[in-house]
Amino acid sequence: LVEMQKLLRVDRLKRNGMERLYCGSQWFSITGALAKYVLSKEDWIKSAFSYGCCVDECFLQTLVMQSAFAGNLSMPPEADDYHANMRWIDWKRGNPYTFEDGDYEELIASDYLFARKFDMDQYPKVCKALYKNCVKK
Repeated sequence: LVEMQKLLRVDRLKRNGMERLYCGSQWFSITGALAKYVLSKEDWIKSAFSYGCCVDECFLQTLVMQSAFAGNLSMPPEADDYHANMRWIDWKRGNPYTFEDGDYEELIASDYLFARKFDMDQYPKVCKALYKNCVKK
């Protein structure tokens, strides 16, 4: 399909006013202002991304990087996906790894805001300790 599009000179980027695509994780946290901006661009998003592959990992990053919101990012989308969205998902120790009771100090020492994954039935101590840490005054 890509070769056919090249042959027919189909340029969906240019047609939709994009210089390039930006990609990253489909997991994200955004402000209310950015959410309103994204909703205001619904027609453009549908036009630009309706017929693509893995668009859930491209549409938001591309939209943000072509807007005034790009300056608000803690790091660019090309950075390590999980670090860019501040989520610690450990694929090296599991599929993904389930944080255990002994992982509390490692979690607290990290610079991530979120982590995945936890099992309250199997490892309740780490869940309770993290909860206590989050609600302490």
